[in-house]
Amino acid sequence: MTSREKARIEALQKFRLLNTPPEQELDEITQLASLICDTPVSLISLVDKDEQWFKSKVGTDLVSTPIEQSFCRHAIDSGEEVYIVHNPLNHMNFRENKLVTSDPHIRFYAGVPLRTEDGHGIGALCVIDKMERILSKKQIEGLKILAKKAMRFIEYKRTIKHQYEKLKRINAQILQLTDTFPGIIFQLEMTPEGKMWFPFISKGITVIHPDLDIEDLHKDAMKAFEVVHLDDVPMLQAGIIKSFQELTMMDMEYRITASHYQDRETWHWVYAKPERLENGNVVWYGTFQDISEKKAYVATLEKIIFDISHVLRKPVANLMGLTTMVDKESIQDDSIKAICQHVTATANELDSYIRVLNETYSEKRDSYAPLDLGRLQDEVKYQDSHEIK
Repeated sequence: MTSREKARIEALQKFRLLNTPPEQELDEITQLASLICDTPVSLISLVDKDEQWFKSKVGTDLVSTPIEQSFCRHAIDSGEEVYIVHNPLNHMNFRENKLVTSDPHIRFYAGVPLRTEDGHGIGALCVIDKMERILSKKQIEGLKILAKKAMRFIEYKRTIKHQYEKLKRINAQILQLTDTFPGIIFQLEMTPEGKMWFPFISKGITVIHPDLDIEDLHKDAMKAFEVVHLDDVPMLQAGIIKSFQELTMMDMEYRITASHYQDRETWHWVYAKPERLENGNVVWYGTFQDISEKKAYVATLEKIIFDISHVLRKPVANLMGLTTMVDKESIQDDSIKAICQHVTATANELDSYIRVLNETYSEKRDSYAPLDLGRLQDEVKYQDSHEIK
């Protein structure tokens, strides 16, 4: 096999058309070719290494033929725009061809090679007859136009396949990101009548809300209220309606009462951006996150602030009072000694309490690890750049 023939075969295989189902667009082209040229048989052939396979056909039950019997192979190799054989019995390449000497007894062939943008011939649009005939210039021109349309459709289908496969890869990457996100990423849609559903919701829902079913949420978003604290449901519903009407950000904190959270108070946060569609519906793109640890963290900090403001005030006041007494001239040596003992005790009390504050702060600091959004963004950009390449 020559390098040119090898490149041609590789070009054909990239289209992935061999042994694929019929396609209406190509079948209509072969029908038109048969009508324009007034021939009983019309084919769109794909010429492979060992056989030619018919992607579309009119007037024959043949699915393929060995490459040795292929007229279209010669049409490709000829380099001509239209390859015509008026009587194969008089042609040295076909006089012993079984398709000529036996059924279907070909006596006329006209084929237009189907060439890629790189010039590789992958097959041909051809018309065949059992009788000798001559095509008019208009018929030949019509056959050429149909061949161009067939090749354009084949190229278009390949582009669509490539784009579809690329979208599948990107979609798989996005799902990997959303499924590992520490929370839930969602798309929520609502009609003016109030019907809501989740067109998309990440698998994080199965971690945060194992009591909920993803398929149910795809159909009815109201199922999500089943895990919300009853006292917080009206607030959530009012917030959703306001966001729908005013297109304001959905930004609410609420409590959860699901069975697997009974041992602790659980707070969740919903944050989503609305977009109104042409049909009047509103779609939100956002996240649900468990903020229970954040709530506990903030509560601890508030307690620290309270303690600093109130608990430490007493020993500090005592120190200030003792130092005032030291300034008085009437203080005797024994009194000074007693005052120093009080100062030492107060200082030790302050030191002990400050140690407790430091330990509490360190514990909360180490347990609270916020998501590194910058790193996540860099990873997404890295994957996108490689996908584009």
